[in-house]
Amino acid sequence: MFLEREAILKKLHELDSSVCGSGGKIVFISGEAGIGKTTLIDHFLSGLEPDRRRAVGLCDPLHTPRPLGPVQDLAFQLFDTNEAAAREDAYFDGFAQKLEAFGTPAVLVMEDLHWVDDRTLDWLKFIGRRLAALPVLMICSYRDDEVDAGHSLRSAMGHIPAASKVQIPLSPLSLDAVRQFGADNGLAAEKILEITGGNPFFLTEIAAETLDAGQIPNSVADALNARLNQLTDPAVHFIEILSCWPGLIPSRSLRVLPADVVEAGMEAAFRRRFLIEVEGGFKFRHELMRHAAYG
Repeated sequence: MFLEREAILKKLHELDSSVCGSGGKIVFISGEAGIGKTTLIDHFLSGLEPDRRRAVGLCDPLHTPRPLGPVQDLAFQLFDTNEAAAREDAYFDGFAQKLEAFGTPAVLVMEDLHWVDDRTLDWLKFIGRRLAALPVLMICSYRDDEVDAGHSLRSAMGHIPAASKVQIPLSPLSLDAVRQFGADNGLAAEKILEITGGNPFFLTEIAAETLDAGQIPNSVADALNARLNQLTDPAVHFIEILSCWPGLIPSRSLRVLPADVVEAGMEAAFRRRFLIEVEGGFKFRHELMRHAAYG
């Protein structure tokens, strides 16, 4: 289901229409894993004319990222050539010159920039500073809970002129949207919203399942455990301890934990938004995350 994203989809099409008159634009779409970034982009691309130039580049969660990997993806699709063996400047000046030669606007997509390599960030700054002269709409996605203030992506975004960039954060779905999912698992919409935090991927995965207490679908568990595994062992230990508290976790509960455990885990848990502050204490952003950590 495509819910509560219509206004954003309309904005993307308006930005696309403005490229010829006001120059290229880069749109940064952000949100947590499963919030619907790729779904939104796919809907936008499907609404373009069939012969419209477009290309999609992917950043991958590799221990050793491909230098310029997503740019190579774009070059292969746009120019019908693999520039991997060419001089690196083919991806910079050469790339910009080819885009300009198109005459008609192109749409470039670069997904999952939270995994981006440094050389691609150089390319993003290079192209971003020249967008006003290029017939292109760039759409970039990233997980905002994996890109903190010190992340190199933030620095790269800061080098792109404000007039050329638009930032669109995706919010969780509302209770009305949850009701439209028509879940048939014996849970009220309010409870499903509490469990999932309005995350469309979580909603989709649990909507048709009958869940026992504490049970979560394997697909959701795999996704959540992948996020936990990105943390240090002390931070995971801290989160596992807190997962014993359903619902509100009173701030005073931290007093019973060893100081070194709290120090090791608190900053990471809030920075990566496993936990959020609420009145009287804090809680897991998704009840599903608590179940994954507890299990």
